[in-house]
Order: sequence, then structure tokens, then C-alpha cells
Amino acid sequence: MPDPLVILLVIRPTRFTPEEKRTVEIIEDYLTGGLRKSPAEHETSTNKRRLLLLGKSGSGKSATGNTILRQNLFKSELSLSSVTKQCEMHTSGVLGREVSIVDTPGFSDLASKPEDLAKEMANSV
Repeated sequence: MPDPLVILLVIRPTRFTPEEKRTVEIIEDYLTGGLRKSPAEHETSTNKRRLLLLGKSGSGKSATGNTILRQNLFKSELSLSSVTKQCEMHTSGVLGREVSIVDTPGFSDLASKPEDLAKEMANSV
């Protein structure tokens, strides 16, 4: 059984455009195979965790990943456009668990189709 996966949507208090909302839905369906399980249905005995950071450009996904891992592993800077151009994963020990975080490009700067990004994310996790 694969390690548990958490999808963390990092947002600022703004509304998603219909295109961005659809992107989130496509990514979620691709990664979950259309299934949604409650936490009780997941095997949680492993000490490994995977987190996927999703959100708009400039929402702080990379900074959130750095904060969780307690290291500056993801490039993070103040910018109106996406600093992260492709999916990037880093792993570190956090409170006795191995935590892997996948940082993703922002929804607003997607040069490719949402389906292509979903496939890249699935390959990263």
C-alpha cells in the first residue's frame, strides 16, 4: 500500500476563477481516481507522509513547504508570477516522520493544460 497522501490547497482570501476551479477538480480526480476516502479508510501505520501543495501563483506554496520541512529547500520569493515552474519534491524528517512535499506551479501561470499538470503531479507523488 502506498504512503498516505495529503493534498494541501494553499490559498489567499480571493476567489478562484471558473478555470482555476476546474483545474483543481481535474487534478483531484486524476490523483484520487475519482475516489474520496475518509481518514478512517486510510492505513496510517506508516511513519511516511506525502503532501501535495496546490494553489494560485504567489499564494505561498513554496514558503509553506519550507515551513513544514523546517528548511529552505524550495525556492521562495515575493512575486506576482509563479516562481515554481515544474513540480519539485523534497523529503525531510519532521517530528519523527519522513515527510515528502511536492511543490507545484501556480494555477494562474499554467502554460499547459490542467490534464498535463495533473499527470506531472501524479508522477511526482
